[in-house]
Amino acid sequence: MYNPDLILLAHSLHLAKNFPAPVKFFPFAMSTDIFNCSQNFSERKIDIAFVGSKNPSFYKNRALALSRINKLFGRKYRLSLGKKIFLKALRDEYCNSKIVINYSADRIKSLNMRIFEGIGCGSLVITDYVPGLENIFQENEHCVIFKNQQDLISKINYYLKNPSQAELIAQKGKMHLLRHHTYEHRAMEVINIMSDLYFKKKNFIQPRNFSS
Repeated sequence: MYNPDLILLAHSLHLAKNFPAPVKFFPFAMSTDIFNCSQNFSERKIDIAFVGSKNPSFYKNRALALSRINKLFGRKYRLSLGKKIFLKALRDEYCNSKIVINYSADRIKSLNMRIFEGIGCGSLVITDYVPGLENIFQENEHCVIFKNQQDLISKINYYLKNPSQAELIAQKGKMHLLRHHTYEHRAMEVINIMSDLYFKKKNFIQPRNFSS
C-alpha cells in the first residue's frame, strides 16, 4: 500500500530483510511518566521479580528458569514470579523489586519493554542477550546479561549477596535511560529522521540550477 523510504523497527530485527526499504533499529524507551520511581533500593521488599507469560509453547526455557529460581531462592528470599499486571500496578511491582528478570522467547529473540520498565524503576535487570541490546546498554554497567540458565542462577546469587553492586548498576542504568532513552528522545529522533528524508528528497527532486 505504501512506498516507504525507511522502516523503523523496535524489535524483531530478523524481519528486516523482508522490507523493501532500509531498516533502522528504533528501540523502545523509558516512559518517564509511569516507569520512573525513587524508592530506596535497600527498602524494596521483593528480592526477585518477574512479570509476564510462562506459556511453555513460547517460553519453555523461561518457565524452567523461573521454576528453578523459585526452588533455589524461594525459602530465603522474597520472590514475585509470574504476575499479570500492567501500567501503574506493574510500575509499583518493579519499584518495590531489587532484581527484575527478563528472559526472551525461545525462538525469536527480541528486545522487549520489560528491560526499559525494570531499569526505569531503578531495579537491577538481569536479562538474556537479544539483538540490538548492545546498541543501548553496556553490560555490567546498565544491566547484567546471562548466557544460560546456570549463568542466570549464578548471577542472581551473586547480586543478592552483593546488594551494593546491584544498586550501583541499577542506578547507572536508570540515569542512562533518563539521559539518552526516554520517549522525548525518540520523538526528537523521529523529527530528525523525517527532516533528513525531506531535505534529501527535496534536493533530489529540485536540483540546483548551475547555469544561473
